Amino acid sequence: MNPLRPPAFIQRESVLRHLGSEMRLAGLEGPVLVVAGTSAISQLAPVWAAALEDVGWKHRVRAFGGRATRREVANVAAEAVRWRARVIVGAGGGQALDAARAAATAAAVPLVVCPTVCATPAAGSSVSVIHAASFDPAPGLPSPCRPPVLVLVDPAIIAGSPPASLAAGMGASLAMVAIQRMAEPPGAVVPEAEAAQQTLLGLGAEALLACRAQRVNAALEQVVETILGNPWTVADCSRFAAREFPDALRRLVPESGGSYGAEVAFGAVVELLAWDGAASPQRRALAQAAAGSLVAACRRLGLPMTLAELGVGKELVAGLARGISPRWAQALVAADTLGELESARNEAAVPGG
Repeated sequence: MNPLRPPAFIQRESVLRHLGSEMRLAGLEGPVLVVAGTSAISQLAPVWAAALEDVGWKHRVRAFGGRATRREVANVAAEAVRWRARVIVGAGGGQALDAARAAATAAAVPLVVCPTVCATPAAGSSVSVIHAASFDPAPGLPSPCRPPVLVLVDPAIIAGSPPASLAAGMGASLAMVAIQRMAEPPGAVVPEAEAAQQTLLGLGAEALLACRAQRVNAALEQVVETILGNPWTVADCSRFAAREFPDALRRLVPESGGSYGAEVAFGAVVELLAWDGAASPQRRALAQAAAGSLVAACRRLGLPMTLAELGVGKELVAGLARGISPRWAQALVAADTLGELESARNEAAVPGG
């Protein structure tokens, strides 16, 4: 089995009731160590037990410690080795999956991922963000890992998650699509990116309505698959948007006004507006248009698109600019202005606004 191949992606209702059989079809074997957040455990522990008992595999559930720290990863890996687990299953949100992915890599066992929220497009990633200590507010550092063998998604579980998480996942995915499209040669077609953008823009509002109603429909299923299942999301296609800007923001404002997905989207706007000066005027114009489209789309999703909404007051803007590479500082202010203009445009469009 090639540990670096893209993970198999399976999305259907009640798929976790067949967790053991899907793992067996993928060539995996028990025993199984399940690493999951507390809410995932309370919701799914009986489902995991029945599904793994069906294939005769022993399993153990370990509650995720709440933060993907080096200590947590080491403890999970040590438990997997001590218990002779042949596979780790990670379930829950982003940090739980980061810890499970890093622990599976450290223990040299395959990983199966079962996201219970859709807040980032990182389910099939080969990178985990690992923090120094549970009490350390500093941003985490990306750590190379093996990608999961399987990504199993039950859309009914996603439909029961907070709608704001789904909106954040759409914002982050749109940001990655925009950056990847601009990174290609002019006129080049990136089929996965084009298809993803069309799905997210065309069905995003309908998917959010379904999530607010806690029901599954075709729009929700297509949007979730686009965020969690596309191979382009595995790549770290924008280090600034995905790492440098969120890290600088968290150092300055530990409790940001936005989710990670909103931070990635705003960082992508900055990056698009700072497009390399060596590029042709046509290329820069395309990047600026992409930035405007991204801001408008994220506004429609209800995501914060100004520095103030992200928790950065005017007195802190200079400090944030110092925390990032100089090439981004001017574009940071331009991105903030673009967000304010879009806000004003939306307010003017509302009767009485």
